[in-house]
Amino acid sequence: MGLPLAKQLIQGGHNIVATKRSEENAAELSQFGITGLSYELGDNLAKPYYGPLFNSDLLILNVPPGRKTFSPDTFIAQMMDLTQQAKERGIERIMFISTSAVYGENSRIVYEYSEPDAQTHSAKAHVKIEHFCQQLFSDSACILRLSGLVGSDRHPIHTLAGRKQLTNGQRLVNLIHQEDVIQAIQRVVDNQVFGHTLHLSCSEHPNRKDYYQWAAKKLELPAPEFLPLHDALATGKQINADFTLDKLEMQLRYPDPKDMLAKQ
Repeated sequence: MGLPLAKQLIQGGHNIVATKRSEENAAELSQFGITGLSYELGDNLAKPYYGPLFNSDLLILNVPPGRKTFSPDTFIAQMMDLTQQAKERGIERIMFISTSAVYGENSRIVYEYSEPDAQTHSAKAHVKIEHFCQQLFSDSACILRLSGLVGSDRHPIHTLAGRKQLTNGQRLVNLIHQEDVIQAIQRVVDNQVFGHTLHLSCSEHPNRKDYYQWAAKKLELPAPEFLPLHDALATGKQINADFTLDKLEMQLRYPDPKDMLAKQ
């Protein structure tokens, strides 16, 4: 999501400093008019090399935890250090890209003000980082919790296609398209919508079995097979993003997850 977001913000007249893990990939960002810096979470930010990063007005934190080497305590400490450095070195506003996983999976409709019910190590880590950002930056912080991210080359069906004996077919789908995320972030930045916890999801929520079997047929992939619905009432969370859409004065380009595959 980083590069498409940066390109969109540049079109809006913003100067962008972005990080990549490797020096080679960071250098390649210059072709898009982006100042690229090589940075791995945990690197020494006191180096003068990172000066341009902290000359910015706004820091957008979009750092997903590594799945294979994820250490919650290390991730939390390093993210807090980065946030603390940003505050001490003059960053005025911060936006933390979080996850709707903080709400857990209990069956309920969740709103932006709903209490988190984090159940995984990653979700619990995100809750702590959210709180830290809000404590440091107060009304100059924006927390944006994202549902499952879909893009032109990214969709869960590619992982689920052909799999058998999948569970929780009755669970509701909470997805959001990359274009809607970028649209939301741009509106937060341009309209200075800080001091809020926001979240994004499609407005429609089909169940997993119906949706992913439909998606497989749409893309001519082997259909995933789900176990019989043992508890049709255990639908999981349903994300209602009406407040966010109203606050940002935006309409979703993909309000129905089926819209995400309509052009494919």
